[in-house]
Formats: sequence, C-alpha cells, structure tokens
Amino acid sequence: MKTFVAMALAATFAGTCWSPVSGDDIQLKDLPPVVIGTFPAAGAKNVDPALTRLKIAFSKSMSQNSYSLCIQEKDAFPKVDGAPVFAKDGKSCLLKVALEPGKTYVIWINSAQTANFKDVDGRPAVPYLLAFSTADKEFVADKAKAAEAAEAWLKLVDDGKYDGSWDAAAKFFKKHVPKKRWDKQLSAVRDGLGKLVSRKLIFAEMGTEPLSEADGDTKYLVLRFKSVYDKGGQRIETITPTLEDGEWKVSGYFVK
Repeated sequence: MKTFVAMALAATFAGTCWSPVSGDDIQLKDLPPVVIGTFPAAGAKNVDPALTRLKIAFSKSMSQNSYSLCIQEKDAFPKVDGAPVFAKDGKSCLLKVALEPGKTYVIWINSAQTANFKDVDGRPAVPYLLAFSTADKEFVADKAKAAEAAEAWLKLVDDGKYDGSWDAAAKFFKKHVPKKRWDKQLSAVRDGLGKLVSRKLIFAEMGTEPLSEADGDTKYLVLRFKSVYDKGGQRIETITPTLEDGEWKVSGYFVK
C-alpha cells in the first residue's frame, strides 16, 4: 500500500512511560523500526533547492511494497515523483522530489493514523517528522557564480598548472599554504589520478562556521564534485570558494 495522507496534530503532554515487560524479554527483532537518519537532516537550514533526492534510513530492513508519506500542510509538502526506491538491504530509500528556494518543507514518515512504512515482518515504523528549509534565491545565484569560479580553477589544476592555481586562489588560501608547498602537495595527490574523464557538481551549501577567527564575516560555499579519472577512478572533490572583493576565489581543495 502506498499512501500520501493529510494529517492533523493532536495535543499531547509529556510524561514518563512504563511497561510491565522485563528488560530480559525485550528483543531488538521484536521492536518496531525507527528512522535513524535522513538527508537532509531534520531541522536542516539552507538546503540546496536543486536537491532532487531525499534519503531516509531505517533501523531495520523494510518492506518495499508499502509506504506512507503524510502531509501536515499541503503547501509545505514537496512535489514527489514516484514511489521511494529502496536499497537492496531495505534499510534505506530515496525519494525523488522537486524543491523550491526559500521554503520550509514538512513530511511525516508514517503517522499515528497511517503507517505503511513497515519492516519485513509487518511492524510499522515509529512516526518521524522530517522538516527542513531550503536556501533562498540569493544562494542559488551565489552557487552558480561560485561553481563557475571553482570549475575554472579546477581547469588550471587539471591542466597541470599548479603554480597558476595558487596564483588564482583566495588570499586566505595563500596565507595558509606557501606556493612551494602547494606544488609539492598537489603533485602528490593529483599526478597519480591521471586525466579527468568527467566531473559533476553533486552538493552545495553555504558555509556557517567562520573560516578562522580573523575571517568571521567571510562569505563562502562548500561544493562537492563527483569526478572520474582514468587512473584514479571515481573521487569526491571538495572545493571552498570564498567571496573576495566581489569575486569568488578558491580557499580550500580536498580530494577523497
């Protein structure tokens, strides 16, 4: 059964719950499944509105034949395209969505009234409230400019112009990484990867923590690219573009 349902919240009060069942009688396999994580996380702010997949992770393997995504408010529910797609082990699923900038989204994963997310033994998952907000249109514009600057900088690195990449980097970068050390460090990382085959931006968020105590007001983004190299295979490249004198310049680079 696949359910999208609107719901109203009932008033509740807090209190200590007690069960007559002995701790020795409780088995994990007999307990209901719970949501152990989501992406975006519940309460997340400034989520990239370009995100097209929500991820839900459960504590147990779930039935792949039913689900309940419950609507608290129609305007706060994202546009959903199709049913959740589960991983092979049934412990997580992806939900295809379309998000808009500057909105708060609220989704109940199961509810007290409708609970069709169930484990393989038919136990309904404990209801879970997923709420997050997307970044505004200013972020969308900043992301486009920062990504363009990051890709231009990465082109210097791809072409082996390591000195040029240092020259084009942000002041913060140059302050913390001497030019000679950068050439040596980058050669150790990149020379073994070979030629770039493909690169795609997969993640972007506005920085929230200061780069340093001296750069508390500096505006920056964290970008992640999924890249494929002919020798090094698939890698994740993390770039930190910083807004410096009206221009986006790279202040950090990491390859995993």
